[in-house]
Amino acid sequence: MDSGRQSKKVPLWRSLQTKYALTYLVVIAAVLVLLNTYPVLASQEMVFQSKQTSLQSQASVMASALAGPDSLSEEGVARVMEVLGDTGLSRVLVTGPSALVLYDSTGQAVGQYALLREVTAALRWEDNIRSDFVDGAFHSRAATPIVYRGMTLGAVYVDEYDVFAGQFLVSVQQTLRTISLVIALSA
Repeated sequence: MDSGRQSKKVPLWRSLQTKYALTYLVVIAAVLVLLNTYPVLASQEMVFQSKQTSLQSQASVMASALAGPDSLSEEGVARVMEVLGDTGLSRVLVTGPSALVLYDSTGQAVGQYALLREVTAALRWEDNIRSDFVDGAFHSRAATPIVYRGMTLGAVYVDEYDVFAGQFLVSVQQTLRTISLVIALSA
């Protein structure tokens, strides 16, 4: 043995190979985190924007159809809503200026007061839109005032509970998790 040549053993945690391997794993982990967060958040935001725009448009069309020289009545609102046809929404409420419900597509609240945040905001001439992603479904609500010649005649409140868009978002999440698992195992 050559006494001049002594091999020093480098501890595993200080070796160049370990540093490269840890860097590789950190980069893969960062990519997986981005893969599982950004597309899901971007998709969810796109659905929220789409829902809000759609609901606001539907509520505005209904409010425009209901705005007229005559005061709102249960019969008059029912006729207008019949002409507008099926909206595809979970619920449509039309109220008078005091939030008294004149029309309810579910038939449950006619003659009662709509004590909903969106309705009270709409009666103050504020458009109000809200969307949530809860229990795998998108729940969106909007309200807009019914205005004729500067007077608030009432408000239109629309509610949509969309399970299909929620299922799509959940399936995207599951697909991304599967892809991430395959990538992690491959790495």
